[in-house]
Parts: sequence; structure tokens; C-alpha cells
Amino acid sequence: MYRTSPKKSDFISLRECIDQLFEIIQKYELTHNLVIGGDFNEDISKINNSRRALKLKKLIDECNMKVDFKGPTFINVKGEEISEIYYFIYKTKVIHKTSRLTDVASNVSDHHPIKITLPCKFLKKKDILESNVQSRIRWDKVDINKYINIITQETPMLKRKLQNQQNSVTTTIEQTMEMLSNTAKKCSAQKTYGKNKLKLKLWNPEIKHTLHQNKIAYKNWKNADRPNDPEHPLVIDKKETRKLFRTELRKEENKRKHIERDRIITANTQNKRLWHNHFKTLAEPIQNSTYDSKHQKLCDVDYQAIKYLCNQASPRIVTKSELLEAIKSINTGKSEDIFGLSIEHILNAGDDFTDFLLYLVNIIIHDKLIPEIIKLGLLSPIFKNKGSKNDSKNYRGIVVLPILCKIIEYIARIDFRPI
Repeated sequence: MYRTSPKKSDFISLRECIDQLFEIIQKYELTHNLVIGGDFNEDISKINNSRRALKLKKLIDECNMKVDFKGPTFINVKGEEISEIYYFIYKTKVIHKTSRLTDVASNVSDHHPIKITLPCKFLKKKDILESNVQSRIRWDKVDINKYINIITQETPMLKRKLQNQQNSVTTTIEQTMEMLSNTAKKCSAQKTYGKNKLKLKLWNPEIKHTLHQNKIAYKNWKNADRPNDPEHPLVIDKKETRKLFRTELRKEENKRKHIERDRIITANTQNKRLWHNHFKTLAEPIQNSTYDSKHQKLCDVDYQAIKYLCNQASPRIVTKSELLEAIKSINTGKSEDIFGLSIEHILNAGDDFTDFLLYLVNIIIHDKLIPEIIKLGLLSPIFKNKGSKNDSKNYRGIVVLPILCKIIEYIARIDFRPI
């Protein structure tokens, strides 16, 4: 807080300080509970018409703030409490408790300190090392019966909302995929922490040596019936070896931070952009002057003819046996899709969910429109084992499509086979 002597020449400094406080209050009063405290070197607890006091009172009045006066805080050379120059200024809505500390044995100054108590709520800091990568579901650890029961209970509501047109097909797909993913996580065995011995993430010969010395010192201290005397040689040895061990850990951690920082600074920042442009080019059609335009026109004619015939034909009805054949045709143990699902989520969902899935697939085929949400995929770049690994053109993209898309694709191929 601002602190200055009550000289006339310092009024300009006080005015500038109060103007800065006014700007801070105006900026943050709607989002924060403000408290200003310190040595104001001006007593406003009694009638005081000095320029300094009037300027300070004006700030308090304009900002709708309040002051609690707890008594004199300054003691003169005669030992007399003569003025109150320490106080807190705060918004009236703040729940507070202020007090003047007159019995602090360690206080040797000519001022009484003041204290304010405020209610605070601290949120647990999120672990910055937390990974966004979700672990795969281990189906040998999942309670299948519980999984089937939960899916069976929630499926009728999804079907009812789809039948009553309360939800669109896209919304129903989103809710279905989310239900399968969350239920599998809920029914899988939770990984236990704390039972296994934690492993050090940092390691080098120096850390190994200091840790060994610390264990020896701890063992000696333990064998000596754990003495508590701070001057005992074993206690001192245990503390010193522990201190050296932690010092080596911090050294190695700082060393790795510097290496990582240098790597980031010296890295080619264009690589990510080249990578993005490469796969964007593969996904978008481009005009090629060397392409056979006659052949392209014939392809367009065939496309329009096939599209016309499909629009004229009545939608086919997928049978349950065809759906089960499509589900069983997809290999198990594969990577999960963008919804966090694998074919195991559907294989283990039970007969009631299979009936609901059959109804959903027939709705999609009847509408003759594949929802965009099941066309989304996870792109994984795979190196072609030739050329430089730093060149994005030497990678090919492998896309993991949603499970529902794979099922519909297999059903569509059933009609393609006789052609």
C-alpha cells in the first residue's frame, strides 16, 4: 500500500496513488471483492479537513466503500496513542472481521498492526501433468451383466424420443455413443492408486547415489530406536542425506526443463503447418489440367444416373440377421473411434440394444442421408518407411471411422456383392 510522509510536497504523489486506486476499483469491482489496506499516514477517524484527508475520503465515498476504525495505531515518543493511520478500506458486501493488535510481544515499532479476516474459497489446483489421453476399456475387467442392465434401462428412452421426434437422428446418435462410452467406464474396474510403490520420474547416477545414502542413513536411524534429538548425529545424517537427494532431483529437473526449452526454441515452427497443408490437400478435390476431361464427364453422368436410380428405389429394410452379421464382421481389439467406442461396446450391449440399433439404422437408410457426425474420423499419420521423417509428404493417413459408420458400410456392401 502507498506510504508517504504528510509533507505538503507529497500531496501530488498521494493524489496520483489515489487516482490509480480509483482506476483499479472501477475495473475490478464487478468481478472481485476489493480490500485496500496499509499505512495511509492520515487520520480520517476524526474531523480532518486537510487536502490529503479530503482526497482519501472522496475516494471512499465515490467507490461506495467502508472503513472500520479500531482505535489509534500510532504511538508518539511519550508512549501516547494519538492517531489512527492504519486501516482497511473495503466494499460493504464483503464479510469481514478487523482488529487492532496491541499485545504482539515481538512488535518493537511505534505502530500497532491491524488484521482483517476474510472468507476465502480455494479450488484444488488441477494437475498440469494430467493427460487428455483416455485409457482403453479392458473388457476382461468389465462387469458385463451390470453393463447390459444399464444399457437396457436407458435404451427405451432414447428410442421413445426418436419415435416422438423429440430428438433428431444426429442427437440420438450422440446420446447413444455417449451412453455406451460412459457406461463402459462406469462398469470397468477402476485402477487403484497408492498400493504400488511410486517410481521416480527422474533418474541419473547422482540421484541413485544420494538415494542410496539416504536409505542407509534412515536405516541406521531406525535401528537406533528413532532418536528425536535434533543434535543427534544420526538425525543430522538423515536430514543431510535427504537434503542432498532432493537437491539432485531439482538439478535434474531443471536440466531437463532447459533441454526441453531449447528444443522448442530451435524446432522448426513450419512443420505443423506443412503437416496441416499436406493432409488438407489430400482431403480436398483440386483442378488438374492434365486430367482426362472426357472421362471425368462420363463419371459425372454415371454418378447422376446412379443417384437418380437410388432416389427412385424404395428404401430397403435391414433385418436383424444382417445387422448381427455386420457387427460380427468387425474385428475386435481395434482402436477406439472418435466417440471412444470399439465394436466390443456393441457386442456386449445385449439384445435390447441390438433391437434399438436396428431401428436406428433403418431410420438412417429410410431418410437416405448419412449424418455428418458418423463421418468424422481420427486421423493417424503413418510413416511410409522411406525419405525423411521430418517431411510430411512421407506419411500416409490412417483414419479410424466410427463403429456405426462401419456397420452401415458393411450392410451397404451386401447389396453391392451381386453386381
